[in-house]
Amino acid sequence: MPRRYTGAVRTIPSSDGWKSTLTEFKLTPEQLERYKAGEKIEDILKGEKEVKRTTENYLALKSQGFPDTKIYKDLGFKSISELTQWKKEHLSPEEVEELRMNTLLAKRNGTANKADLSAQTSSESKTTKNDLQGENEEILKELDRLRREVIDAHKLVTEKDERLKDSLQEHLRKDELINKLQKQLEQSVTLYETAMLDKEQLHKENVAYENNVQTLIRQRDQLQKRCDRYQTEFIELEEEVNGLRRFALTKLKKDVYPA
Repeated sequence: MPRRYTGAVRTIPSSDGWKSTLTEFKLTPEQLERYKAGEKIEDILKGEKEVKRTTENYLALKSQGFPDTKIYKDLGFKSISELTQWKKEHLSPEEVEELRMNTLLAKRNGTANKADLSAQTSSESKTTKNDLQGENEEILKELDRLRREVIDAHKLVTEKDERLKDSLQEHLRKDELINKLQKQLEQSVTLYETAMLDKEQLHKENVAYENNVQTLIRQRDQLQKRCDRYQTEFIELEEEVNGLRRFALTKLKKDVYPA
């Protein structure tokens, strides 16, 4: 055996950029037909990496006879169930029914591949069952969650109603207290106004009394002066009377008992 066939595997370097790594490409049937026709792989993959998830692209692929089991990969969906959910959101029931009828007509006319249609029907049937089962489970979970939310909401509403009742009662008590305080304030205001009127009246009376007192003091002073004058006059008259008495007694003695 030649020596070059023994030992470890050797790689030969190349100047054209050859590498020992393997690049794997996944082509759709349409891309595979283009590749078989002689088109370069770079041209086929150019602009195909970012496929827009539009209803036009989906309907175009569907019109070519491709099943959903292959279309979901071409449109970048992760699973067939994701494509099914996307169809529910972006396709109307009339469009779905039209696609189903076109598929049946293609099957009758032989324009579609029987194996693909069979695989599509089986896959879609299984997918539909799985989707329905998954949807039923999700619906049950959602119903259970909604039921719990309703129970929690009912409890919350009940608690809020109780709090509202307590708040209303407290509000009524505060209103009663406010009304009571308002009445007391009105009474206090009335008493204050009455007291102010009484104070003003008393002040007027006090001023009048002070004026009367001053008048009486002046009258007393005048009377005191008059009394002093009368007393002085009385003393003078008393002295005159005493003198007249002595004079009259002396004259009487002279008249009665002449010498």
